[in-house]
Amino acid sequence: MNIDDLRKKLINKTDIEKLNSLGKGATILHMGDRCCYDGDCFVRIDTGEGFIYEKFETRRIDISQEQAKEALLSKHPFYAIETNYTNNNASHLFNNVSEFMNEFGNVDIDLNLVYRFDVTEYDEDKFYNDFPEGTFKPCNDGLHRLIQITFIVQHKAIYMPCIIKSITDKDYIPLYKFLQKAYWRLTESWKGFKPYSYIKTLIIKRNELRKQIISASDYDKKILRIQISQIDMMIDSIHGSYAKKR
Repeated sequence: MNIDDLRKKLINKTDIEKLNSLGKGATILHMGDRCCYDGDCFVRIDTGEGFIYEKFETRRIDISQEQAKEALLSKHPFYAIETNYTNNNASHLFNNVSEFMNEFGNVDIDLNLVYRFDVTEYDEDKFYNDFPEGTFKPCNDGLHRLIQITFIVQHKAIYMPCIIKSITDKDYIPLYKFLQKAYWRLTESWKGFKPYSYIKTLIIKRNELRKQIISASDYDKKILRIQISQIDMMIDSIHGSYAKKR
């Protein structure tokens, strides 16, 4: 990945401005899948006197239909009611994903915050009992699926559930990409809680590298020590020198 590729994946304006300020001397640090975590990319900058690291929050752009399907069909705790208890006009019903995207695909994700989504699966009998007038197409596995995407209209304090009555296999990726924006907005609000899990994973990786040094050749030991040093610097950049000693 180069700088231009990273710029396309950035989530927020602050990160874009920070990346632009680094100039052409910045290089992407590749540490493998276990060290570049979900939504994070570490960039190494050569200052002339040494290296510093910057962390950017990124979004995943390329995803397969199966990966998108797996994410959408994940089970969630509890549930969200399909109507607004105090305002019947706040709920929206759509026949398909295209109808939903035409109305909500480009809404402001701060004013209209998606706080959860839920997919319901139907077999033939249950589907037609609940939707006797429905002739919605099943997915390839024969199941009929609908999705409820639940918004909070934050500046008006409105609970706004949107139900899409029919999901087909071609809908998984566009739904994933829409919901991904909501995911990053929610995690941005809770980002103060993130470093602990990242540091834990970094420490595990660092300990694995230390074990490999024992039986490594002299040349490989040099490489492993460099990687361990880089992880130490990444830990420092996330949460200070105290975490490195834990």
